[in-house]
Amino acid sequence: MNPNRTTRTLAACTIIALQCNAVSAQTINIPTVPLNVLTAVDPNIMLILDDSGSMQFEVMPESLILQQTYYLYPPNGQVYGTGGVYGDRIPSFAPTNPYGAKLRSPQLNSLYYDPSITYLPWSNVDGSRMPNADPSCAPNNPTPVSGTNPGCRKLNAQLTERARWVTCTSATSCSGTQNQSDLTYWPAVYFRYNGGDAWNINSYTRVEIRPTISTYSGDGREKRTDCNNGVCTYQQEIQNFANWYTYYRSRILATRAGAGRVFATLGSNVRVGFAAINKSASNVDGVNHYAVVSGVRSFTGSDRTNFFDQLYRRPIPQSGTPLRKALDAIGQYYMRSDDRGPWSSTPGVAGGTEATCRRSYAILMTDGYWNLAEAETAAARANNDGTSGPTITGPGGRTYTYTARSPFRDSYSNTLADIAMHYWKNDLRPNLTNNITPTQKNPAFWQHMVTMTIALGLDGMTVDPDAAFAAIDSGATINWPDPQTNSPNTASVPTRLDDLLHAAVNSRGTFASARSPEVLESAFRAALNEIANRNTSNTGVVSNTRRFSDSALFFKTEYDTTDWRGELRALRPSVTAGTGEQVWAASQKLPDHAARQIYTRTSSGSGVAFRWSALPSAERTLVQSEAIVNYIRGDRSGEVSRGGTLRNRTSLLGDIVHSEPVYYPHSDGGVLYVGANDGMLHAFDARTGTELFAYIPRALLGALPSLASPTYQHRFFVDGAISIAPRIVSVNGRDVLPLVAATGRGARGLLGLNIRTPRAFGTADVLWERIDDDADMGHILGKPIQALVAGGSGSARPVVITGNGYNSPNGKAMLFVIDAVTGQTIRKIDTGIGVANGLSTPTALDKNNDGLVDTVYAGDLRGNLWKFDLSSDNSSNWKVALGTTAQPLPLFTAVAPGTGGLAQPITAAPTWAYAPPSVGNALAGKLFVFFGTGSYFQATDPSNTQVQSLYAIVDDGAAVTPLTRAQLVSRPSPVDTTYNGVDVRVFGNPLTPQQQSQIGPTYKGWVIDFNTQVGERFVVQPEIVYSQKMVLEARSLIPSTDPCIPSLRGYANRIDPFWGVNLDFGYVDVNRDKNFDNDTVTIGGQPRFVNSTATGNVLGSDAAMSVPADQLDPNNGGPIGGGGNNPPERLRAGSCTALATQINASGERTRVANFSCRTAWREVVQ
Repeated sequence: MNPNRTTRTLAACTIIALQCNAVSAQTINIPTVPLNVLTAVDPNIMLILDDSGSMQFEVMPESLILQQTYYLYPPNGQVYGTGGVYGDRIPSFAPTNPYGAKLRSPQLNSLYYDPSITYLPWSNVDGSRMPNADPSCAPNNPTPVSGTNPGCRKLNAQLTERARWVTCTSATSCSGTQNQSDLTYWPAVYFRYNGGDAWNINSYTRVEIRPTISTYSGDGREKRTDCNNGVCTYQQEIQNFANWYTYYRSRILATRAGAGRVFATLGSNVRVGFAAINKSASNVDGVNHYAVVSGVRSFTGSDRTNFFDQLYRRPIPQSGTPLRKALDAIGQYYMRSDDRGPWSSTPGVAGGTEATCRRSYAILMTDGYWNLAEAETAAARANNDGTSGPTITGPGGRTYTYTARSPFRDSYSNTLADIAMHYWKNDLRPNLTNNITPTQKNPAFWQHMVTMTIALGLDGMTVDPDAAFAAIDSGATINWPDPQTNSPNTASVPTRLDDLLHAAVNSRGTFASARSPEVLESAFRAALNEIANRNTSNTGVVSNTRRFSDSALFFKTEYDTTDWRGELRALRPSVTAGTGEQVWAASQKLPDHAARQIYTRTSSGSGVAFRWSALPSAERTLVQSEAIVNYIRGDRSGEVSRGGTLRNRTSLLGDIVHSEPVYYPHSDGGVLYVGANDGMLHAFDARTGTELFAYIPRALLGALPSLASPTYQHRFFVDGAISIAPRIVSVNGRDVLPLVAATGRGARGLLGLNIRTPRAFGTADVLWERIDDDADMGHILGKPIQALVAGGSGSARPVVITGNGYNSPNGKAMLFVIDAVTGQTIRKIDTGIGVANGLSTPTALDKNNDGLVDTVYAGDLRGNLWKFDLSSDNSSNWKVALGTTAQPLPLFTAVAPGTGGLAQPITAAPTWAYAPPSVGNALAGKLFVFFGTGSYFQATDPSNTQVQSLYAIVDDGAAVTPLTRAQLVSRPSPVDTTYNGVDVRVFGNPLTPQQQSQIGPTYKGWVIDFNTQVGERFVVQPEIVYSQKMVLEARSLIPSTDPCIPSLRGYANRIDPFWGVNLDFGYVDVNRDKNFDNDTVTIGGQPRFVNSTATGNVLGSDAAMSVPADQLDPNNGGPIGGGGNNPPERLRAGSCTALATQINASGERTRVANFSCRTAWREVVQ
């Protein structure tokens, strides 16, 4: 396989509560995980229910049971089906019977009624609750087996019933076991155990729930949700008791309560099957299987209903506990290779396709130690954890061989652990590509089964579970006891509880030992949460490397969804491979938590250190506790693994997803700035990687407790683009260098900091926040522009120019112009177009070369390309260039071909260039605006297959009404082919000089429709690059139709910018022979230069800048201070000189001009 590190994750909602928030018609659904990992491959989950006879029992732990007193009330013979019950020996309700008190005390019998718990009815399939039990006729089983009548019991009156009423005064002295007799008793009763001798009736307080007692308090009732401040009325108390009796009284009832409540929270993003350990072999989806009742199915509709019906109505016969045979049967089920099996997209129905990256789990719960039948598969009975496994080949030729070692290895065969190991270490589907991404906890990249085990009420464990799982990483020795005895059918062998744990360890699963219904529910929830976390971590490590010069240090960001950690690396590039040697990693360079310089903002607008002692009360309220402040600062002492209550972390640096690092060459050394989803914008010394300071937006303080929660589900924090002003601004005698960062998907807005002296950053350098404070501002996903505009009276004013982004409360598309130093809005220009719209990333232009931006272009989700006029000295006159203030008009509206006007969204910034004289007199000097269409940030975008296009619009200033597609020349779609083993494409034939000369003044540009690859789109700003001639490079994105393949492939489309045709010279050395002029393919009988090539990751821009060679420290290769210029960027427009060879991040050799050319003055300080 090639374990894809860029896709295959369950969605923005985790498996628990997998129902995403409802999205209104006026809301854009922006997921809370990276979109390129949103594509879901639903995991397989097989719930294996213990349907052995002991699940009928009403006592736990089993060591309490004497004289076969398995029930606390005389049972109906059909209570769990037609298989009968285990007799009628019942602990007597006599007030002098200590045994009856013992078994009816929640402190001793964890199944019995506990007045501190609110007993809720079971969950229905839709998550609603079943009705409360009627105390006057509480059902003995709320969901009877079909054809049975288990009856009910009156709980609010005195009863007289016949049974073998057992009295015991010690473990060896019991009576009443032989003969039936009548007993009159009050059924709604419990005993508070006060400590001392459990066989002394005086150690208990008897509490009867009678209508003559009006209120009940104490015994933990302050925890109840159905009472008032710990005081319950009789009606509340008898209702709670009735619910316990009907829904929780026995092991199977409590199991159904816990499992049902947790599984009811699942969405449709999982596939669930049901098995029972005593179910005999029968046909399941065309194949005979033991234990499997129903194969995995999408958890929706009738399949969801059937699962709950099986869970709630499965008969519980008088049978043993053949766990080994059952687990083996599930492993065999996961080995199915037919198209109706568990790997198919349509399990149970022929014709489906198999997902090679699907994960498969078995959740095995039991209340007993295994006995009876062994595994039917001979290989599964071997000492699998004590012997090495086969060598399995995976991605990029990597291999894995299980080597017997601690904590997996033991000396025994034919154990439950051996079975779990067999179905983990072996490739269950050798004919499928090994395409499962390993996680931090599970290195398997092949198709395998993970076993999660839950023990209910079992005693006797000798191995500490935490130590056993920790030994997976540490290799510490675990001495597993022998679970075998001379009599394998023996029911009670405590070491088999260790074997249950061992099975989970061997298969990298989870284990829980539950001693009460509450803990049992938590165990099911923990297992499903772990599945959710692992499926959300399908992506592995994602690198956001951008293009770089071969003479420079470059920087790479990563995120790993196994635990949402991030990384920023500095590397020396390799001229040949486009990769490099690591110089430093930021996660290893963070200062001690007490020494970190972290800041935030107060409600009054001033900066403040992010320390509990410094935070005002309002900010303390938002963060909630000093422990959370310390945790966010990097203190790990409060993490669960260290005895605390906060989320475990393997790294303090959070995932860096959409925020691209920006380098600035300060006079005392270069600094990198980047946002991360640990809540902070970070500043790192580019020379050493050490964090200089970090900033947490005040608007995100209230979300920090979720980041510290052990149940954290990923969300974005500081996730947007960063812009640094091109020059220092003097404000009231103070020098300010504004850094403006969008919070992106984390929040709606921007923040401003002064980075004039980043190594001495302090509270006074917190300039402003504009986050969630304006109904016209949404999530800004692009890079804000910092520029100078006319400030009146001949002055220049530093501003931030940005589209308003998406999901603003008002939903319109608007341009914001904000003071870069104060954060105040200078002007909002409303396009008038909504709802569920937003203005995308703009690009700016200084037409008259006076150093002031006068024109801005930006698109919106409705396909409109807007032109804004900022030329006036009076900001109130800034406007949309076409139309009127009351009815503004776009410069152009992009619509898909043949769709009757279906809009093509514009989400990336346009770019521009003036046509040079070489294109002919008709076009020379005309301004061209280039943009592509498409969207890739909404939840529905990956599946959108609308045809998108690349446009070039001539803006000669003459338009007074919008241009249309009909006014453009339609150029041929690209032709995809291969050359020298590389996927390439070519465009329409270049125009001859004669053809160019025939172009008249009515030429308004061109359009190319990209319909050769399904779903191809443009979500990155196109670039103008200088080579022999100008080159338009537009990188496209093609989402994969296979959820197990990265969705970030695309093409680097390189064409003639002014004619929209194939380049007539070699720009890329595709065959790497150092000759640019011989890479051609023949299309239609004519040779065409090959310059457009397939790419990998195309998301993002050039923000991860390289550092020029003259700023590298010759001693260590790191950046040094010096110079007042920003590092060079890729060429977009201007005049350049000689050509040079450049190696980009993809390893391509291209022919470009040897220095940067100016695009908009905001990008480069000259």
